[in-house]
Amino acid sequence: MIKSLLKKQFAEFFRRFFFDYKRNKVRSKGAVVGFFLLYAYLILYMSGMFFVMANSICRSLSDAGAGWLYFAIMSGFALMMGAFGSGFSTYSGVYKGKDNDLLFSLPIPPRDIVVARLLNVYILGTVYSGTAMVPALLVYWFTARPGFGAVIGGLILYVIVSLLVLTLSCVIGRIIAAVSVRVKKKNVITVLLALAFFAAYFFVYFKARDLISDLSENAAVYADAIRGKAYFVYLFGSVGEGSFPWSAVFLAASAGLLALVIFLMSRSFFGNATASEKLSKTVYREKTIRGRSAFAAFLGKEFSRFTSSPNYMLNCGLGVILLPIVGVLLLIKGGDLLSRIPEFEGGFDVKGMVCVGLCTVLCALSSMIDTASPSVALEGKNIWIPRSLPVPAKTILHAKAAVQFIITIIPMLFTSVCAAVITPGNVFVRILTVLFPAVFAFFTAVFNTLIGVCLANVHWTDEVVPIKQSATVVIGVFGVMALAANIALLYIPAGFFMRADVYLGICTAVFAALGVILLRVIDKKGEVLFGRL
Repeated sequence: MIKSLLKKQFAEFFRRFFFDYKRNKVRSKGAVVGFFLLYAYLILYMSGMFFVMANSICRSLSDAGAGWLYFAIMSGFALMMGAFGSGFSTYSGVYKGKDNDLLFSLPIPPRDIVVARLLNVYILGTVYSGTAMVPALLVYWFTARPGFGAVIGGLILYVIVSLLVLTLSCVIGRIIAAVSVRVKKKNVITVLLALAFFAAYFFVYFKARDLISDLSENAAVYADAIRGKAYFVYLFGSVGEGSFPWSAVFLAASAGLLALVIFLMSRSFFGNATASEKLSKTVYREKTIRGRSAFAAFLGKEFSRFTSSPNYMLNCGLGVILLPIVGVLLLIKGGDLLSRIPEFEGGFDVKGMVCVGLCTVLCALSSMIDTASPSVALEGKNIWIPRSLPVPAKTILHAKAAVQFIITIIPMLFTSVCAAVITPGNVFVRILTVLFPAVFAFFTAVFNTLIGVCLANVHWTDEVVPIKQSATVVIGVFGVMALAANIALLYIPAGFFMRADVYLGICTAVFAALGVILLRVIDKKGEVLFGRL
């Protein structure tokens, strides 16, 4: 039976390469080749980053006799990549399979189902961890020129890492399965976890160069300190150098730990796979419901949709997080950065360029808040509901634009005030530093709404399509970002004969007028455009 289950899992794993679930049809040969090339490119891209990292530390550590530390470091990165890459898929792939009802109706032991389903997780985790381990092994083999025993030891270390990745993925999936039935606000938690991962990634990315440089310069010192205080790390890293006794110990320990985890998962698998969400008991209390206008009702509906989808929040609302961070950084580091800007002889207003540049950065960041672009397309097959209501189309579209403007203007005001505090311009420039980004946010909200209703594609099967893969989002993000960049570019020639306050005043008036014009277009043509969907 387990052989049949493994064949089914293999077929399901590779089916996504040959079958388009969005269009419910077989992919063309060109699409299949393109799909494989895309995955190969992504894997090679991630592997290239770890190749550069491995190449920068391998020589110094191997020369210092600390090859074990090199393998310990790269194995740690491989464990992190594999666990994060496949950990969340354990919950959906093992506990939430679409064929649960069919398999549970058959006389199949839960252990066999768990083992078969974990095959997908193991393949995925091995690929993700391999983006760090394969470059690490190749760099070490070509740099240190080890013997045959070290080559075999490196391969054994890769197997150990893949088993540990699968174990960690099982633990993560089990924790998610236990928490998912008890937590109400899953969407908020998903967004927070994703933001935490992004923050950790960028922290490691920006600190990696300094850490690698310090490690290369003091390889022997760090190796002695770690070997003395964390001997377990030394033993684990020595596997990659060809220590066969410890290779057997760690291989047996990792396999035993994985077997224990699978055994525990199989015992609780049926209960977790069939568990329903915990529902709170609601007590009815009579109260008076206050009526709302049509605009307020649709505004609340749009906010509910935004907060109910992690994909929507992460892809179309990331600027809400970035804007306050930039504001705090401006207060902390802005003065020091401005003091390093050189003066320019020839009549060019350098201080004015700084002010315009700050406004451009704020406007570019606001382009990362584009909830209005896919909002019409997200109605999907239910587009007939708002169309059938006795509400003008302009009211519905105004609500969609208002959501983007509201969630943009709040962090934008904070960041623009921070920028105004450090700006070297006069009082008029400081006022316009706050006013112009707000006007630009209004223009962007209206512009994205108009583009969204003009180019909306409501025929989709996955909400990721309108959120990430539609023309409306591309225009709403990159088009607005390019428009913001042109504001600074146009001031380069204008800065020779025009002050920054005058230039920003003109830009504020222009974008305010454009926003009003586009809003009038929505009012007059919205009914026709919305009716075509």
